[in-house]
Amino acid sequence: MEAPLDNGCCDLLAIYSRTRIVVKEPDSFGGCGQLFRNVLLCKSHRPNKTKPLRAKSLSPGGVYPQSRGKGHNLRGHIRKVLISMSVRIRTKIGTYALFVLAGFQLVGGLASAQIIPTRDSLAKPSQAARDLLAAPTVGPIAQVPSTPQPDAADPDGATTLDETLVEGRLAPRRSTPVFTITREDIQKKAAVNLADALRGVPGFAINDAGRGADFHNGSYYRGATVNQSALLINGRQIKTGLNSNHGATDYNSIPVEGIKRIELLGPGAGTTLYGSDVIGGVINIITEEGPAVPTFSGSAEYGSYGESIYRTSYGGTSERLKYNFGYQSYGATNNFPVPVGSTNRGEDGRLMNADMYTASYQGSATYTFDRRNNLTFDLFKNLSRKGLIIGNSKDRLDRDGLNVGLTWRTLLGEGNDSVLVTTLGYVDDFFSTYGPVQTDYFKAVQLASKFYQARIDHTWRTSPGNTLRWGVDTRHNTLLSTQNNTSPDPIFFGLGGTTDTAITNTGIFALDTWQIVEGLQLDLGLRQTFDSKFGSYLNPSAGLRWQIIPEVALRASYASVQRNPGPDFLFLPDAAEGFLPNPDLKPERGSVYNAGFDLRFADNLRGEVTYFGSLIQDRIGNGPLPADPTLTQRTNIGAVGTNGVEAGIKWQIDPQWSSYLSYTYTKIKIEEGRSLGLLRFLPESVGQVGVGYDNQGLQVNVFVNYNSGAARTNALTSYTTPFATIDLRAAIPINRALALTVYLANLADVQYERVNTFYSPGLTYRVGLQTSF
Repeated sequence: MEAPLDNGCCDLLAIYSRTRIVVKEPDSFGGCGQLFRNVLLCKSHRPNKTKPLRAKSLSPGGVYPQSRGKGHNLRGHIRKVLISMSVRIRTKIGTYALFVLAGFQLVGGLASAQIIPTRDSLAKPSQAARDLLAAPTVGPIAQVPSTPQPDAADPDGATTLDETLVEGRLAPRRSTPVFTITREDIQKKAAVNLADALRGVPGFAINDAGRGADFHNGSYYRGATVNQSALLINGRQIKTGLNSNHGATDYNSIPVEGIKRIELLGPGAGTTLYGSDVIGGVINIITEEGPAVPTFSGSAEYGSYGESIYRTSYGGTSERLKYNFGYQSYGATNNFPVPVGSTNRGEDGRLMNADMYTASYQGSATYTFDRRNNLTFDLFKNLSRKGLIIGNSKDRLDRDGLNVGLTWRTLLGEGNDSVLVTTLGYVDDFFSTYGPVQTDYFKAVQLASKFYQARIDHTWRTSPGNTLRWGVDTRHNTLLSTQNNTSPDPIFFGLGGTTDTAITNTGIFALDTWQIVEGLQLDLGLRQTFDSKFGSYLNPSAGLRWQIIPEVALRASYASVQRNPGPDFLFLPDAAEGFLPNPDLKPERGSVYNAGFDLRFADNLRGEVTYFGSLIQDRIGNGPLPADPTLTQRTNIGAVGTNGVEAGIKWQIDPQWSSYLSYTYTKIKIEEGRSLGLLRFLPESVGQVGVGYDNQGLQVNVFVNYNSGAARTNALTSYTTPFATIDLRAAIPINRALALTVYLANLADVQYERVNTFYSPGLTYRVGLQTSF
């Protein structure tokens, strides 16, 4: 029997096999084959020049046979046996020790010759250093890329010890927190929108999730508002630069249909890569691609207080084309009973003007030209129609959004160490708020914001221990506003008219990841920004990651930040809320920092804990107009400091049972100036515990949610009552293509105060069917 091999490892295999080895090529790894021949075959390595002594067998009666030599006795036989065993043991120990040393020589030769596998090496797994050195993933959550880059270095999609999935690509593990929410995680939570999906994730305090929620309640990421974090879709910005309450991104209006995963990247590296205004972190939504087999899926659910959800998607793969299309609609009246004194309580004792309808369409198509080049077109269209739950108003808010992108990915050169991603994007965001406010007067505000963006992003592994990611991005934001308010109240008098403005922002960025020694990694970043309103400014970042032991990694990062006021704060009077613009607003400037541990208690038990903080000067808020204190305008209120802790643990108990725990503590302090509402709505502590069972299609997940309560007033003299809820989601298979879904929220049926005078309902339900074939 012959087994041809292509390298000098044939001698290694020959030790353990009687197979006759045929060498096709000379030994190419520093003579390791000859080393093994010398170790195992050369007589000089044996303890004696002759054959080692062998112990004789016992006879059936347990007595040694008669020796040929004279004077034989049992003691002599025992002595010979012990000597023989000692010789053989020493021989094997010496052989194995040399075997290990030679193995290190072999691995070192492989590593030096082939640290970055080429496409040719992928056809020969036994030759790839990556295969020999592969180790389990270390981090808070195992990051497994389901869609690697063209001709990716790992055909199986598994990450190595020093790599993780960030921004949809394999990258060195970061010195800043990294977290991934999978599609399975979204389904287990029965999430309807982005706010639901982010609830319970370490670092997040989500107030505008669930029934009766309103985006005026606020959502926070490490104490930062939605305007102080980057929200991306497939690596492109969704936000259009608007800062006002009505213009801010509403997580409740972004459905989860079509979302493959959500990648979360902390500030530091995120600030360098995606903008100096990243204070809280980066939220990157990755949409679905076509499955290998054409698949249709759909679901319909109905619940209490007029809730209905419809979802459908279809996708597949041809020879070179992947495609996927999806649709989701959501509707609810939300007219549940609320106690006396609650916001928007109608005469019938129920919540009024809280109805909501959203619809979204998404699609993507990826064409692969060859193993090194592909082109992706994706489109995301969403609309929402809802009432506003604030100030006992009957205001309405209509919003339409369109996000279109074109992305070219290519591997440069002949290897896999240089990836170039070029992206073009367009965002059209229109919203209109209108209606009477408490009395019979009328207001109407319309904002049409268009956002053009382009990005060139190059990741280059310059050497085995160094990766450089650099590029340029540019954003051009136009804003057209038409406003009118007929209120006789002086605070609204004169607010109206038409405003047309534009701002261009261009950034050059570079992030270098350097492995100083094995297990010790340094991140250094620079971002140079050129803004048509605020000029040129430089923001550095730095981070360190130390793999102390395979189970524990220490990381820390720092970044300088600058967040510019949006064009609405600078130039637009807010006829909806009565705020005047301020063209003299200064940017928010400061620093963000974090430090923490990534822990691997076992292969099925992983966690992370992070301390985070920031100090922001010239924080933007609302304050009295100096010339007339009865009027309110946008203003820089002073310095604001944030400190907190986030932690998360995931435990795969066995193949069927899993659990996780998350906790976030956030403390904001006004270092100088006045609060002016900045501290309201943010709970100091939030947490979630989940337990899940999954077996042959049957899924049951139970979640316990905790909220410590938030301040009722700016004076921080009164707080809402802490509360906890229990939710259950189950999927029960009927057959291979059909399942029954059940979702029960707030099983204890206790109505709680989400934030000041905003109440959630008691027990609610949702029941439906889902299919896939």
